[in-house]
Amino acid sequence: MNLSLILKNKTEVSHQQLEKVLINKLKAISSPTDYTEILQSFYSYINPLESSINKYVDESIVEDYHKRRKSEALKSDLSYFNSTPEAQNAVEIPEIKDTYEAIGALYVLEGSTLGGQIISKMISQKLQLTNFEGLSFFRSYGEETPLMWNAFKKVLDERIAADEHEAVVQTAEQTFIKFKNCLLHE
Repeated sequence: MNLSLILKNKTEVSHQQLEKVLINKLKAISSPTDYTEILQSFYSYINPLESSINKYVDESIVEDYHKRRKSEALKSDLSYFNSTPEAQNAVEIPEIKDTYEAIGALYVLEGSTLGGQIISKMISQKLQLTNFEGLSFFRSYGEETPLMWNAFKKVLDERIAADEHEAVVQTAEQTFIKFKNCLLHE
């Protein structure tokens, strides 16, 4: 079975749990301040996670990796709302000790770009934003999102050996769980 399908199946529950927490937070947005608080939580989790991933993944592993960084988009969105990124203390990210664990964490970040398309439209309407200003993180790759997701799935399915699947899955699972915990304890 393809690793992308294994990941989808084995992380389904933790993915849904994170999604439920996030949806509740997004529904509660009534002002730019509410939105920037969510962006700050995302930045507090994603920035150190990306730093850990960067130690083990580069263009030799994921050809277009330089396009897949999320922290800069979060900084840009925070700046649009006159806020600066601030790391929260005691944010727990999964331990990443090798390329396979890094790929597992990256799976969660890349998968989030799909839901981000829907979220960006929702926030745009709630905050009456035009031209998606302040939404670069959730818009991610815009029209290219399905292509970028398919390219990443191809890496999962063609470049990761079967004996490394478990490490990828375990880290993806921990990435979902720890991200949910971060959002719950903001």
